[in-house]
Amino acid sequence: MTGLMFIIIATFGVITLLITAFLALIENDMKRIIAYSTVSQMGYIILALGFGSALGLTAALFHMFNHALLKSMLFLAAGAVIYATGTRDITKLGGLISRTPITALAVLVGGLAVAGLPPLNGFASKLLIYEAGLEASFRIGGIIGRLYLLYTLIAIFVSALTLLYFMRLFYSVFLGLSSKLTLEARKVPLIMKAALMILATLSIIIGVAPQIVVGSLINPAVVNILGLSRPAVEVTFLGYSTSIGFYGATILTLVLLASASIVFLMYYISLTFYKRTTLPPAKVAEELKDFKYEVFTGGEATPPLLPLEETKVTPEEFVFALKTAFSKPYAFSMRGGYERLIVRAAEKIFGFSKELDIIRFENVSSYVTLYVLIALIMLLYVLR
Repeated sequence: MTGLMFIIIATFGVITLLITAFLALIENDMKRIIAYSTVSQMGYIILALGFGSALGLTAALFHMFNHALLKSMLFLAAGAVIYATGTRDITKLGGLISRTPITALAVLVGGLAVAGLPPLNGFASKLLIYEAGLEASFRIGGIIGRLYLLYTLIAIFVSALTLLYFMRLFYSVFLGLSSKLTLEARKVPLIMKAALMILATLSIIIGVAPQIVVGSLINPAVVNILGLSRPAVEVTFLGYSTSIGFYGATILTLVLLASASIVFLMYYISLTFYKRTTLPPAKVAEELKDFKYEVFTGGEATPPLLPLEETKVTPEEFVFALKTAFSKPYAFSMRGGYERLIVRAAEKIFGFSKELDIIRFENVSSYVTLYVLIALIMLLYVLR
């Protein structure tokens, strides 16, 4: 496969991961947010393949493995939320963590892992993608090398966007004040909670010890596909290493646990000190019994005050600045602009996109069409 073909594949990947991340950031439908995130992560996989190296193929396969695990968990969690509340609109939810703590934990672990935070499994595979981009940049050099470096930086930036839209989803659904639907939420069945806990546990284990999956599944597949004498990723007892660097996942986990333990210890000591030095409520009331002055509260003394539900931070506040700064692209995306461009281009060039459009989930199906077309082009090129 020529270098030009790899550049085209990488360009498709970086465009896909960038656009769909912005679409997820402004979406209010929980399942559509996860679906857009799915397409964005597929962009990471295509980008890794576009780097045209054994390290890139290893990163793509490992991220595909992690992505299947994480998105299964997130879609199951979305199903649990819909079962409990009857809606998937995040603007109508809030405070659900008290009713569905296990579902909240699964969404938190899945969101942080997809965003690429250590020591979860999403970070382990995304780090390989970044290293593959740097390796391609150093190996090729020149304008193409700088382009691959730019693509890698964009991928890192989109990881920050991914963290933002998953934290927006998590806050809107599970934190803050409870909505009416939350107060009336049903209990999630044990079978749903068990599936979520199993998938969350696997995500954490693979993040702590990615060498298990890389050494036993990914490296043998890459060696057989490319006919290599040795894999591009060397597995060690504590992690893995590449030509770019070393990632000691197990050591990092131990350091993070030690740091967290110190923080919790300091919090416990400060809380104990606070209780010893602070007056109890009864004593405070006795001290203020003869107090002759009123506390100035900023002028909001005239009733009625705003209801607490109206003062809650909504999902729209998270992206208000983004919608304002990019109002025209936002309006274009809300009209299905990006998806329509892809579908129309496919219809004009190939004329049979409707036959390939087999996944009927809103606008995401057009991206599936694009991936099928890319796969066909790559297959035809290899056979030629």
